[in-house]
Amino acid sequence: MRLRDQTKFKLKIIILVGLIGGMIGGLYSQWSTQGFLWKGVFAGVGISTGITASEIFFLRGWVKRKSFTTAILLSTAYYLLTIVTILFMSLVLFGESGSIGSRTGQLWDSPKARNDILFSLLMSFLFSFSFQINGLIGGRIFFSFFTGKYHKPIEEDRIFMFLDLKSSTSIAERIGHVKFHKFINDFLFTISEAIMANKGEIYKYVGDEVIITWPLKEGLKDRRCIRLFFGAVDRVKQERNLFEKEYGTVPEFKGGMHCGKVVSGEMGATKKEIAFLGDVINTTARIEKEGNPHQRALLISSDLLQKIDLGKEYRCEKIGDITLRGKMERLELYAVERNS
Repeated sequence: MRLRDQTKFKLKIIILVGLIGGMIGGLYSQWSTQGFLWKGVFAGVGISTGITASEIFFLRGWVKRKSFTTAILLSTAYYLLTIVTILFMSLVLFGESGSIGSRTGQLWDSPKARNDILFSLLMSFLFSFSFQINGLIGGRIFFSFFTGKYHKPIEEDRIFMFLDLKSSTSIAERIGHVKFHKFINDFLFTISEAIMANKGEIYKYVGDEVIITWPLKEGLKDRRCIRLFFGAVDRVKQERNLFEKEYGTVPEFKGGMHCGKVVSGEMGATKKEIAFLGDVINTTARIEKEGNPHQRALLISSDLLQKIDLGKEYRCEKIGDITLRGKMERLELYAVERNS
């Protein structure tokens, strides 16, 4: 059975972090004891994969409504429990011979063991902090700030997608604006797996809209820009019962996509962000607005369609040559649907 894109993405992350954790654990073990290499590797792999798998599969959902500080403290406490469990298992497998009680004593009474716990706790706090920062600004955005990629403006080809909730005004009036805010947040949390699995970067939230972007080559690879939309549709279907129970309605959304050149660079002083400037963004917004009159979920421009091989998984239908509001030239739009 073919693994879903989200599942493959999660497994790749867990394996990668496990390899890094094993290397760190082995190096720390060699440095601190001049021996017990495999004990350190076991502990590193066990702690890193345990924490990462927990974060991806349930911990992230558990703390999603918590404040930034509370989320870090709760996550770190959970990580500490994981650390102690893995370190005890490493003692059982690689420690000195003796009863379970004596090995438990080794875990708490030995200065070396206490140092192991403190070191692991520090690394876990950094893991937790990194996960929360990733949730705040996005991992790719953080990496771009860190490397200074956009410190000076550059021109690049990008794909943009506008996702917009349908009937948002009527839903907000029915359930109230405070609850509607939670509704949007739960919708975004639900589709985040599809966004991450397809390497999308969340550029901005604009009311009930989310703007997602890719460098052109990344978005075209494996049809990621198309897969993201239908992956989001699948995720909402999976959570259908939860939305109906909590809000009495299930999110429905439409999307518009376009590609072209933009100028990308850091902007701002007291609050920095990476901004994209170019006509392609305005055009994408106008394409997305055409979804309602044509009653289609996903519309893309001919410029983007020419660059994508839809394969057997998707099909397209020409909507027509449309004059977009505020533009003189006409643009060909296509509706993309998934084959059964």
